Order: sequence, then C-alpha cells, then structure tokens
Amino acid sequence: MSGITRPRNLLAGLALGLLTLLVLFTSHDRYRQKSFTELRIAVVEHTPYHDEVIGGVLAALYEAEADYDLYRDRLHRGFDEILSDVYPDSPIRLDELVPALDEGKYDVLVIVTGDEKFWGGRDDLLDAMRRSTSTHIICLVHEIEIYGNQKDLAMIAPFAEQERLTLLTLGQHSARTLKTKLSRWAWERGEPMWENVDVVHFAPVFKIPASAKLETPVIECSNTPEDGPPSRVAILGRIHQSNRDYEGIFRDLVIALTADPKPWGYDSVPYTAEQLASLPELALETSAPTHRFVPLEHADPPAFTLHLIGEDLGLVAIPFELTDAEHPIVRIHSNIEYREFYDILGAMDLILPAFSTFTYLDARSSASIPAAVIARTKVLASPALLNSYTYLSPPAYVLAPLSVSEISSIALLRQGRDPWLGTFPQALEKEIDVMSAGWVGVSASSSASWFGNRARASASNWENYERRLAKKNREVWRDMLSRTRGNNGLDSKIEQAIEVMKVDE
Repeated sequence: MSGITRPRNLLAGLALGLLTLLVLFTSHDRYRQKSFTELRIAVVEHTPYHDEVIGGVLAALYEAEADYDLYRDRLHRGFDEILSDVYPDSPIRLDELVPALDEGKYDVLVIVTGDEKFWGGRDDLLDAMRRSTSTHIICLVHEIEIYGNQKDLAMIAPFAEQERLTLLTLGQHSARTLKTKLSRWAWERGEPMWENVDVVHFAPVFKIPASAKLETPVIECSNTPEDGPPSRVAILGRIHQSNRDYEGIFRDLVIALTADPKPWGYDSVPYTAEQLASLPELALETSAPTHRFVPLEHADPPAFTLHLIGEDLGLVAIPFELTDAEHPIVRIHSNIEYREFYDILGAMDLILPAFSTFTYLDARSSASIPAAVIARTKVLASPALLNSYTYLSPPAYVLAPLSVSEISSIALLRQGRDPWLGTFPQALEKEIDVMSAGWVGVSASSSASWFGNRARASASNWENYERRLAKKNREVWRDMLSRTRGNNGLDSKIEQAIEVMKVDE
C-alpha cells in the first residue's frame, strides 16, 4: 500500500509544483503593476561630481512615485536648495550605507557614478553591494567611450552573473554604444551574462523650485523677443579645449567681427594713443589689434555677448579683441552657486554645444544639454545632436546644420535668416522628420525653426514639453523598476514553490 501511495504523493507534488509555477508566470504582469511604495531604493553618489545627475535621478524617482533615500556626504554649491522639492531631507552619510546593505534594507541601489575609475578607495561600498545579493544594482555609466576595461568589468561582473544588474545612461546614443559593447563582451569573452543586461537611458532633468530662484537676477533677462535673434549666447562646461572647442569659436567670432561688426551690434573704433599706452599687454600680441569693438547705440538686435559658464582653470586663451575692459564680448561665470548658475543660464537666448570631439554625439552624454532644458534655454542643435539627445523637442532647440560653424549659424540668425532653411532651402520636410523621430515626439505642425509663424518658445510651450518629458521619464523608470522588482519577486516566489514541492515530496 505504501509503495503505491508514495508515487501518487510524488506525482501530486510535482503537479502542484508545476501548477504553482504556471500561476506565478501568468500572474507576473499583474505583480509588476503594483505600487512602488513597497520598493526600497537607495541613490548613491560617492564622488564630488554629478550633482545635476543626482537631481535628474531623484526627480525621475519622484515622478515614478517611488520611495528612496540619498546617500551622499555633502551636496555642493547650494544644490540642496535645488533638490528641496524632490528630496527635502539631508543626505545620509556614505558610511551608513554599508550596514544598511548588510541588514538588507534596500531592494534597489542606484549608483549615480558607476565608472570604475571613480571608485578608488571605496572598496567597502563595493564589497557591501556584492554581499547584498538580493539588491538589484542600477549602474549609471558616464564615460561610455572608454568604458569596458578589465577593472570596469570586474566591478560589475558579480552583479551581471547574479542577474541583478541594469546599466543606465543619460542619452540614447550612450545607450546604443553601451549595448554594442555588451554584445562585444559576450562574443569576445564567451560570457552569456552580458547579453542579459538591460541598458536604459533617460533625460536627467528636473524643475527648479520657486524657493531656489533668486529674487534679484544675476543678469537681467534679455530684451530679445522669445523668437527673436540671439544676443546672449552661452557655452557650458569646464573651460578647457578638451571639452569644448573654445579656440575655434573664438577664431570664428573674431573673423566675423573683423569682417563686419555691425550685424553683431558693434562698431570698430581705432585705439587712441592713450589707450594703447595703458595696455602694455598689446605689446605681447604677435599681431596686435589696432581697433576695438564698441556696442552700437540702440543696436537691434542688441550687441552680441558670449558667456562661458563653468569651471575656469585659466587654460584657455581668449583673444584680446573679445576681452575689452569696458565692453567685453566674452564673459566668464565661474565658481558660482547652482542658484546663480541656472539664473544666468535662464537669461541666455541660446546655448552652443561647441563640442570639441564627436564623442559627445556617439558615446558620452554632455551635461550642457539637460542643463539648457532645465533653464528653458534653446540649444543650437544639428540633426546628429537630436539623434543622440532624443529627448530634445521644440521649443528646446533651433535646428542648424552640423557642417556649418556655430558662429555662422548665429550670424544667420542675427540677420533674420534661418540657419537650417538658409542652408537647405528645400529641406522643411527633413526638418519635420527629424523632430518627429524624437523621444517625446512632436506634431508635424510644429517647427524648431527660429523664425516664421511656427513654434514659439512661449511659457505654455515649455510647460507642455516639460510635462511630456516628465511623463516619458516616469514611464522609463517605472518600467525599469518593475522589471527589477518583478524579477526579484518572481525568483522569491519560485523558491517558495520549490520548498513546497520538497515538503510534499
């Protein structure tokens, strides 16, 4: 009798187990739709960099209605005021993360700077992440173009092997390149785990809280109409030739001003003998200028100025013609608080990418693009740039050819000519195709052209664009977190079902 009963119990147990697994798999989608409030998330930044990226991550989690803590020893240049809407508390010190992970406090850990080169001296944090095998790691990679050496792979391999790794980037081009690298690692190394790693991108943008806005602006807003020719133009980033092509921009600007200063709002005036005597630095110039550029009275549009916003290490030489003591055309804003940074940026008419390398279009993501969106300032954008930073959409940019210098495009704008249609008169359909392919989309009736009765950079257009962008970020993060939590939860339930099968057996 017992010989017959045991097989029956075994068959019953197997049937129950299979049925349990079937139920688990068919109910997986329903499990993923639960609220995020039960998911415990930690956002970690151990370097002194990437405050703005922290803001983008926290804003996205806030939009996704997630529950999160921030681990960071301190925020820099008043960025805590910028975060006040999405994280009103003080960050938790990094030393507290190790015991929190050992206690199993978090389901998901978002590493804001995941490049191994920045992790010197914090092996304690990495070891805790490796021990916390139930915690999914979302690793944000920045320097995509050089990512993937032996140390990079050794850092994330344990998480990939345990199928608890997601790689995150700040642009679609970065995600494309990183995904290709993963495939190459799988092929070259014969390691299938790399093929199973998700690569996700999002737009690291956020809203500036009303409480963080300056009562007295650093720079009064330009008198230029919202869709008028640009007078104040900025380049963002560390003032170094390896990041931005300052030398090329300065060279093109001096050539344009020398050829005809009036379209730029200036007149060329000879130096007086007294002025030359008071400027001994002119003697150091190999070809000392004989004229200075003085703003025209009642210039329309106003006289052009170029603003460099970023850390100034004194490594870039600015031509003497652009640094007149009384009427400087190039102006530097360095070592400023974040409130001032966004205030100055918001007073600009246009942001120049001014990239000194194509890397920012096919691998690494520039921080200047989302900063412009946050400040509601247009970016001079080529189709190649829009194909990379796919979250850009009207009214956040004005279209210009990649093959035309940025100073030439500004010259066209100041003459009342559209830089894209001025170069390609029959290319309006191409322009609409470029915009329609964007991340957040745009109706075909809109346009990124600066002039005409088309897209206007009004507050209502910006608000509509920001809502679409926030919605897209929310969808991306909810999907990413759902798959993260869904996999962990499913694994746990399968383990429980196996235990039931063992008991029944």
